[in-house]
Amino acid sequence: MALDILYPTATSGFCKVRRPSVVDDILHSTHGIKQKDTPVVKPNIVVVGGSYVGCKTVDYLAPAFHETHNIILIEKNSHFQHIFAFPRFSVYPGLEDRAFVPLNNPFPTAPPKAARVIRGAVERVEHASPVPGKPWQNGIVVLEDGTEVSWEYLIYTTGTGKEGGAGIEKADGMKRLRNLQEEVKAAKRIVVAGGGAWGIQVALDIAEYLPEKEVTLVHSRATVMNRFHPKLHDIVMDKFASAGVNSRLGVRLVTPPEGYPTDGRAFNVQLSDGTSIETDCLVQCTGTVPLSKPLSYLSPASINEWGFVKVKPTMQIQDEHFPKVFSLGDVADTGAHKAARPAYEQAPVVEKNIRKIMAWEHERQREYRGEPLDLVQYKVPGHGIHLALGLTESVLFRNPVTPGADPVYRISKDDAKALDAGCWRIWANRAPTVTDFRS
Repeated sequence: MALDILYPTATSGFCKVRRPSVVDDILHSTHGIKQKDTPVVKPNIVVVGGSYVGCKTVDYLAPAFHETHNIILIEKNSHFQHIFAFPRFSVYPGLEDRAFVPLNNPFPTAPPKAARVIRGAVERVEHASPVPGKPWQNGIVVLEDGTEVSWEYLIYTTGTGKEGGAGIEKADGMKRLRNLQEEVKAAKRIVVAGGGAWGIQVALDIAEYLPEKEVTLVHSRATVMNRFHPKLHDIVMDKFASAGVNSRLGVRLVTPPEGYPTDGRAFNVQLSDGTSIETDCLVQCTGTVPLSKPLSYLSPASINEWGFVKVKPTMQIQDEHFPKVFSLGDVADTGAHKAARPAYEQAPVVEKNIRKIMAWEHERQREYRGEPLDLVQYKVPGHGIHLALGLTESVLFRNPVTPGADPVYRISKDDAKALDAGCWRIWANRAPTVTDFRS
């Protein structure tokens, strides 16, 4: 079956064709450098994944390279999803429309038309065979609908989540959150599975918003937030005690093949130690995986045993065959805590290193193939987090910099703006001219 392919052109930036050979005569430039009597053709820098770090990466790339390259963001969902608000809006009603931000102009600080968003779920990333006159075409991103997008540079920022599946519309996402709200509201006894930030927030939000509910958090480790200094566990446990949240630590849920009921009737949640908890509602806050499968088609050697992308400190993938492929954010094995803030610091590293590679190529007038080059390296920061402790309180916590030292933290009361879990800030950054949250 013939496939649609997006190639850069001198006029529109892209053209859809049925076969690659049809446009061979259209493309006449190398690295965006104009040849005699030919138009300048801009190759593509493609960012896969339009969440926090993907959009932040485009914020850096668009101003830097829009004159020589098409900056393309590929995102499967209809809207930017502020997933940090999902735990809150799984419990607290009336604000869920704010968690989905329109992508019609997500880079307002970039030059006009400097970046473009393509809606589509990525099926795989492939290496392109060498084509005369197009040394910059290093690979192809294949979408599930058959569309292909060529790339000279690829930045892979898909994060973690549920493997597979197409993107969702805003209305469907809001419906899912409202369904969870109704399940929680109807239940008397609720089990929250998972002692990470998501599970802790869900448990404490329920306890504060619906104090008549009996809430129990189940976590497989002996401490919650186990990647952090034990002091954070103590802070959470103190908050659980004052809010009336029960906890079962060091045990796992045993899920039957048919799953647990979701119709509101009472059932027993089985635990790995042989005990059980009677409940009406189970809220699963575990089960996400690195969304690295599409990249594994290009470089299976770059995926570690847990599914994360192996990267160098330069943010390039570790496969020496692909020096123009970068990965950052939660999907990448950077050594940093899986959160937006550390990933934001990785984005300028990518921009600076692409700039260095381009300068190397301009000086030598040939393709960069991984030759020795003094590239910028990412410095892994200490683990830190801003963790909500219910609707009106949160803790800023940072692990000790040196072994044996004390962590730094501050517990504070949140203002009214914090109730929407920071949605106002995302709208201000990604949709500053949109005033209707239903958009």
